[in-house]
Amino acid sequence: MERLDPLTLDAWGRDDMPCLLGFLERRGFVRDMLVWTSVLDLASFDPSIFADVVPDVEASGIQLRSVAQLGVAEPVVHHKIYDMWSAIREDVPIPPGEERAEVPFERWFARFDRRELLPAGYMLAVDGDQLVGTSQLWRAPAADELRTGLTGVRREYRRRGIAFALKVHALDFAKKHGYRRVLTENESNNRGMLAINERLGFVKKPVWGHYLKTFAG
Repeated sequence: MERLDPLTLDAWGRDDMPCLLGFLERRGFVRDMLVWTSVLDLASFDPSIFADVVPDVEASGIQLRSVAQLGVAEPVVHHKIYDMWSAIREDVPIPPGEERAEVPFERWFARFDRRELLPAGYMLAVDGDQLVGTSQLWRAPAADELRTGLTGVRREYRRRGIAFALKVHALDFAKKHGYRRVLTENESNNRGMLAINERLGFVKKPVWGHYLKTFAG
């Protein structure tokens, strides 16, 4: 490691991994960020409790649609999603001191166009010709599970219940199509998204920590 002359080195460890955490701490790693993994058992999720959520948002002029409905193979749809994603990601928490690098369209599309993509579970909020929010379900290694990708809304559309409606819409899809559970991850200070997930019935699992070691320059 010394011959590589690194400036920093980072690692992740979970709170139920005491041997790993001790290994990191003894070597000077400091925890600087926490991320909760939460799980929703869809057998306990009752969409009828939230029956008015999606209609109320759509009554305000925002339409909820999936990528499958808009056209998963349409280049114009890809570019609209990328434009929305680029705006929303600016507010996604990252470890302190880490710089948010620009992601060109080609690199984003390579992440989008992969086998885990579930077009019918990739939900979008539409206002006219603009995409203003998203909540994404991706295929997981287990066939009866789904993983949540980005959930978020453009800044100017926040506090209108759009993110919550997108989550409800996505989970309703998952339950109707026979999936057993949905997993998600949230940075510990992201109280808005944590509150949404708690309201929907997600249960927290042991927290993950991001650990950083800084070397003398």
